[in-house]
Amino acid sequence: MLNLKKRLVPEVGDLIQDPASGEVGLLVERYVALDSSDTEDEIIWGWKVSWAGQKPSQSNRLDSITEFGLISLLEQEKFILIKARE
Repeated sequence: MLNLKKRLVPEVGDLIQDPASGEVGLLVERYVALDSSDTEDEIIWGWKVSWAGQKPSQSNRLDSITEFGLISLLEQEKFILIKARE
């Protein structure tokens, strides 16, 4: 079994579920949201998420979230990560 930190590493193709709304998002692309340094440790990464479900409006079907924010939501169990491959 994978440890918790390993399981919370998002990858392209993974799904995230919002248990409160029932919406499901596909992690489409990881991108550099802000690069103000020479080291990868200081880069702020972002994720493009394509949402599906009963309630997403036309304006938020494709959304962006920082990787830090995404991992925080996963750690707080506000979102559930469904790995595409183990």
